[in-house]
Amino acid sequence: MSYTTFKYGKPVVTKDATGNLNVKVDVKNAGQKAGKEVVQIYVAAPGKDMPKPARELKGFAKTKLLKPGEGETVEIQIPYESLASFNEADSRWQVEAGDYSVMVATDAADARPLTSVVTLDGKVTETVRPSLMKEQK
Repeated sequence: MSYTTFKYGKPVVTKDATGNLNVKVDVKNAGQKAGKEVVQIYVAAPGKDMPKPARELKGFAKTKLLKPGEGETVEIQIPYESLASFNEADSRWQVEAGDYSVMVATDAADARPLTSVVTLDGKVTETVRPSLMKEQK
């Protein structure tokens, strides 16, 4: 809880060569008291090939103590592997190809998050071996 209010700028989402996402957003103390703000990043995956939640918390960061009128650029990196879901049928973790909505919000219930869309290529990030399956006779 804070005793001041904050305004967010438009988020800038970039993707590096390995698929990691970098989210930058300007946060300004628009209130009358000094305060800190927790910036939260949620991601909504395409959900075409595998069932996915509406959005998942993928990163967060806290600003320094901002005086009234002071601002800070917050930068949060989302590793590509953290976007993977488990494909039970194929026993592997994979990132689904498609458009991902990256949302900057104050909390999970934020009705109007600032959103940017980034397109990712699908890729298997890890294959696992089933270890608790019944033996076939």
